[in-house]
Amino acid sequence: MSRQEKILRARFLRILGIFLNKPWSWYTEAAICSQANMLHRTVYPILTQMEDVGWLELKWILTPHGKHSRGRAFQATPKAIERGKQVFDEQSQKHQFSGAPIPTC
Repeated sequence: MSRQEKILRARFLRILGIFLNKPWSWYTEAAICSQANMLHRTVYPILTQMEDVGWLELKWILTPHGKHSRGRAFQATPKAIERGKQVFDEQSQKHQFSGAPIPTC
């Protein structure tokens, strides 16, 4: 795996971890950026890809920035929750056997 692929995977796992922490919660893009400590331009493509493969549901919400201001909120789908738990279990087992510390999200 190339360095770039490792970086993308780590970013994806960090965002996925946010959704798995509270699986049935809705998150705005701003909240995800804040919790993941990543810029919008980094988070947006990952959220779009996750939505495209059916891992996220999207709804439009009114934001506090004005009565006509709208924003997007995301929630993990059951498919994402199930597969996400498998991914983190695999990561945990891989690091357990290697003796390396488990990365936190």
